[in-house]
Amino acid sequence: MHTHSRTVLAIAAAAAFAAGASAGAHSAECVPPVGAGQRVATSWQDRVVEMQAHRRSAVVSAWLDNGLRVHHRHMPEPRGRVEVVVCFGGGELLECANTRGLTLLAACYLDAPASADLGAAAIERIVESRDVRLEGGVAPDGLVLRVWGSARDVEAGLAAGAAVFRDPRADEPAVERAAAQARLVVARSRENERVVVADPLRELLTGRGECRAKPACAERVGRFTAQDVEQWVRRHGTRSPAEIAVVGDIDLEHALRMVAATFGTLPERPRASHACMKDNRCVGRPQGPLIGETRCGPDAPVEQAHVIAGFLSPNQCDVLEVRRLRAGARVLAERLEAKLHGLGLGGAPTGAGAGGPRVGSQYLPSPFDGLSVTVITARVSPTEAPAVRQVMQDSMCQLLEQGLSPDELARATDALAQWVGASERDPRYWAMLLARSTMTGLDPDQLIDGAAMYRAMKPAEVLQAMRRACTPENRVGLLVLPGE
Repeated sequence: MHTHSRTVLAIAAAAAFAAGASAGAHSAECVPPVGAGQRVATSWQDRVVEMQAHRRSAVVSAWLDNGLRVHHRHMPEPRGRVEVVVCFGGGELLECANTRGLTLLAACYLDAPASADLGAAAIERIVESRDVRLEGGVAPDGLVLRVWGSARDVEAGLAAGAAVFRDPRADEPAVERAAAQARLVVARSRENERVVVADPLRELLTGRGECRAKPACAERVGRFTAQDVEQWVRRHGTRSPAEIAVVGDIDLEHALRMVAATFGTLPERPRASHACMKDNRCVGRPQGPLIGETRCGPDAPVEQAHVIAGFLSPNQCDVLEVRRLRAGARVLAERLEAKLHGLGLGGAPTGAGAGGPRVGSQYLPSPFDGLSVTVITARVSPTEAPAVRQVMQDSMCQLLEQGLSPDELARATDALAQWVGASERDPRYWAMLLARSTMTGLDPDQLIDGAAMYRAMKPAEVLQAMRRACTPENRVGLLVLPGE
């Protein structure tokens, strides 16, 4: 992905059979010849061994005979455009102290890759001569390739991507360019206040010994060789469970045909499931409640104190429960901001000036089982942080004891409904979620009509969800102070 947008691709998924067509021609000249170890082509129908229609979301999911999971959703707008996301399970979940940062480096390499069958120059010509683009990415639990462009040309990009994952070729100059890009990604993340504050939160949840919870190191990514990158990409392309989401102005038959002709030719692999990486998702955590305090380094872009309070939450596959907790946390954030202003903590309210308390809420999914968290964060002056922390804890206890009003919930759910409604109209949103849906246990039918789901929530339902999650052993509290 481009440097400014390369990010962990969070979360947050029978009508498709009749969707509008935008078939386009098969780009046969872009598909590399069959080589040693490559699956011999049959008709694309023979490669589809199972199929399931998710009727509410209009998503069709299929298994190919090589173990690849394919999801399709027709979205006619933007007209003639298609988003494809390929996610190979593993990525940073497979890293250790010696390989930390290798997934980020490999993702940068995938922006301008090469294979044994298609050199870098040949892939560049495919991209430049057609309306299609390729970029690598890092998901919380996988190595990602995103291919997007016109329905007519996107298969050419998929063919090039499949060739790379089948037999990658990386010379030292290409890896040096990828390393420079990776270092820039790391540097820009160190300039982002929210990212910097999230580091000690992850450490609080996973413990200091878990290297995968720490950010990639700019120095380390420059130490890996071309062989390291090749082996990492090949490991994912030939062995890892994989999912592909095809979303946009393209019909189901065309989507399945082009995926079968490209990534369907990769070697057989285990089917994607949450259980297939269970051992990698299991990490120990300190016994709760999880409370901590830390100070940022002198160069960190953190000028205010960040007071964080929250609770461990269900994994993102429990969509309704997660959304209830998001709604409850938003109510709590609204209450807290008003209370801090009333107590004279933090100065003027947020809308009246930059000096006021800035309070927000967020659900942070984790690739590690049991470590997703919902948090409320207040940014205030360091001298007021202890008092704010106490007010935050008191406000949470008060909400759990007394509940929330219909008006409070309506304001919270209306804002969340507008956000999720806009997201559901974006093909990239669906492609990102669907490409990890089987690995994360997401049901595509729970990802549709999120606005209606939010607006149907009742105060008692949200309160019950908050009480289930916010038990003493699940409490999280962190004070992050600026550097001295």
